[in-house]
Parts: sequence; structure tokens; C-alpha cells
Amino acid sequence: MKRYLLFTMAGYYPSGGWDDFRGDYETLREAIEAAAKCTLDFYHIVDTEDKEVVKQGRPELLKLELELEL
Repeated sequence: MKRYLLFTMAGYYPSGGWDDFRGDYETLREAIEAAAKCTLDFYHIVDTEDKEVVKQGRPELLKLELELEL
């Protein structure tokens, strides 16, 4: 398993736990880019080394954040 785990969920009907798991990524940047493509309401990115959620929120805001970096 790679370092960063991406979970995405619908606001009204989150599956919970591993059912919300969407993928694992080597870098935080890769996980952020994958989350930005998400069509669900919320995302969490978990760092498996630090054992904490390192980024969370709404994918549409993340898309804006990435666009501002360009």
C-alpha cells in the first residue's frame, strides 16, 4: 500500500470506512489531483506514515486551489 489513501463520500449517504476508499498514492500531490477529479461531496486524504488526515474538504474547492497554482 502506498503512503496516501484517498477516501471520497457523498454528503447524505457515505458508505463508511473502506467502502469510501478510492485509491492509494505515492505522493500527496497525486492524491490531491485524484481527489480534485472526484464527483462526490467530500474527500479525506490519509497519511499512513503519520496516521492522520492531512487534507479534507470539498472536491470543487480543491479544483479551484489547483487552478490557482497554475
